[in-house]
Amino acid sequence: MAAAGLYESSKALHVIDKSGRYFVVDEESAQKLTEAVADCARAAARASKPSDTPILESALETIEQLDLSMRPIGFRLPVDGNRDTADTIRQVEKDYFISSPATHDRVRQAAERMESLCARKAEVLAAAEEKLQQLFPA
Repeated sequence: MAAAGLYESSKALHVIDKSGRYFVVDEESAQKLTEAVADCARAAARASKPSDTPILESALETIEQLDLSMRPIGFRLPVDGNRDTADTIRQVEKDYFISSPATHDRVRQAAERMESLCARKAEVLAAAEEKLQQLFPA
């Protein structure tokens, strides 16, 4: 991924926040989500009759309520240059990010970790909801 694209995706994922601070996924939060997602996937796989739905619904509710926490890693984009408009600030930050390749790998890893966890959560949510629909067809 090119540096400009990495900057944009990292901003969208909140790996880089509004003030230019860099974040990574909090591992305790990631572990809780990973365990809850695995529990929900197991509940969906085991659900075969309507009486199994309370367990599946509970597991589904648990992962719907869990969000990933982020923690700052001590890096920050410089806060200088022209700061007249939000677009200007964003462009200045982007320019600084692009010209700082030493941070790209760390930011890329954080963004990929966040994307991976969110994708798995969405995948299991969809599978669990589909299973519920199969157990209770409309």
